[in-house]
Amino acid sequence: MDKSEVSLLKHFLYDDEKDKAKQYLTKTTDSLFLHYFAMNYNWDQGFDLPSVILENKACDFGTGLCMFHSSDGIRLLISPEEVSQSSLEGWKVFVNKVAQKLIDEGFVLKNISYEPDITKVQRYKLRKSKIPDILIEPSPGERVQVLMI
Repeated sequence: MDKSEVSLLKHFLYDDEKDKAKQYLTKTTDSLFLHYFAMNYNWDQGFDLPSVILENKACDFGTGLCMFHSSDGIRLLISPEEVSQSSLEGWKVFVNKVAQKLIDEGFVLKNISYEPDITKVQRYKLRKSKIPDILIEPSPGERVQVLMI
């Protein structure tokens, strides 16, 4: 990523220009830009921008897995009833949507690897609960340098 792309990423992450960010995230074909955005996104700001990334055809499987775990999707795996009873509608819709897209293998690209930050014990318990490996194992693809902005 060159300096201008990093500057643009910072601008969209930290300046309050949500409409311009949505426009860019909708149109870009740069999978790495989408991945870096998702890795640095402040999830307390809602699910509008991550939903735009999720719908972009350039969104990589690894980015989807990253967004699932970054948005606390592990709660869906551990306690689906808790999620279904949550009053946080935006979160509930997003987590279910990204999980379903991952399970259905709805991502065209699988070039960026992402490894969920879960322990071996958690992984073992989730497997015993018949959770699909696709949600708990590292994604296929190449590991990229984490660009933290």
